[in-house]
Amino acid sequence: MVWKTIAVNNWSKFNDVVEKLKPKEWIFRGRSNMDWKLETSYYRAVNTIKEIKKSAGEKIYNRDTYEREIINLFKSQYYLYLSYSPENNIDFIDELMKSHVVRNSTERQLEWLSIMQH
Repeated sequence: MVWKTIAVNNWSKFNDVVEKLKPKEWIFRGRSNMDWKLETSYYRAVNTIKEIKKSAGEKIYNRDTYEREIINLFKSQYYLYLSYSPENNIDFIDELMKSHVVRNSTERQLEWLSIMQH
């Protein structure tokens, strides 16, 4: 199937186009350049890190290693914007969730990932 590209520059044009489309017969890409690949921001970040390390002559690692680097970088800069963190407010979160379950490192990691998502 060949997809037709329709450039939309304002809400009026968007409404005109959408009203004419049949459900399930269109794809909204939301990118300003149709030639850009559809890649997640994580995938782009890993590729950027690989390119930087490659140009610096450093060893290139697997995606798991880069994921840890990205998470650690986020954690190191997070405190510049907010004082809450999963590590330093365990009692606050337990009270908020009305649970008295001991939170382990996996739960804290999931909370960090949730914070990164937002």
